Amino acid sequence: MDLKFFWKIIIKAGRIKSPAATILAIAPTLIGYLKNNSSVSYFLIAILSFASFFGRTAGCIYNEFVDQKIDKHVERSKKRIFALKNISFKSILPLGIGAAVITLILYHFLNLQAILIASLTIFIALIYPFTKRFFPIPQLFLAVAYPAGALVGWVMQGKGLISTTPWIIYFCTMHWVATFDTIYAYQDYEGDLKQNLKSSAVLLGKKYGKLGILYGWAKTCTLYYFIGNFYALISLIAFGMIMLIDLNLTKPISCRKWFIYQQYAAIIMLLGVI
Repeated sequence: MDLKFFWKIIIKAGRIKSPAATILAIAPTLIGYLKNNSSVSYFLIAILSFASFFGRTAGCIYNEFVDQKIDKHVERSKKRIFALKNISFKSILPLGIGAAVITLILYHFLNLQAILIASLTIFIALIYPFTKRFFPIPQLFLAVAYPAGALVGWVMQGKGLISTTPWIIYFCTMHWVATFDTIYAYQDYEGDLKQNLKSSAVLLGKKYGKLGILYGWAKTCTLYYFIGNFYALISLIAFGMIMLIDLNLTKPISCRKWFIYQQYAAIIMLLGVI
């Protein structure tokens, strides 16, 4: 496999051209780093942002590689690069080695606590793509791993985890991730049913989908009350109300739209902790 094709994989499977995906990737980490931080380092902001961006890119590529046989039978994903090319582990191994090298370089700038949290996150992320085959709510695995960046950002302030603030940030972003990933999952609702795959969308069905999303958003806003400012909280509540009114879980295009719109929720959350 030549370098040109590797780059194509990184661009397409890694979603590096998606502003929404990038904002969603870095938001939890920056919220954790910026909250109650009186000595912000722009260098560390850059390192943490790049680490989050790279981690999300590597995760997307890995997820598509694992799911390539499933993706062939799903309308939305059947034209993904792995689904079309049927790429083997041997072919993708050099890219994996490159990802590992970059990870080690980034680890150089993290403290021990951050390294331990990041390593645990990587382990959970490696399991995540397989959970849709056996676990009723695979979105919970993503919701546990994805916002761990908030804890990484917090400990990079030089603070410990024996306090309530970092865990409120973590559980707030955890409910947020579980909620928007459920919206994302409804894009593949019919395809997942046909292949007997698990997801929160399949579990909730079309009847209880919005109720589940309402619950997740309510928990997100309730926890955000303790970490964000008043105006950001009101904006999040308004965002959620508009989303629940407009969102149509039977239409993939509506689900995709509101998944992409989560970038605005991320910006609200960030501004509310600065």
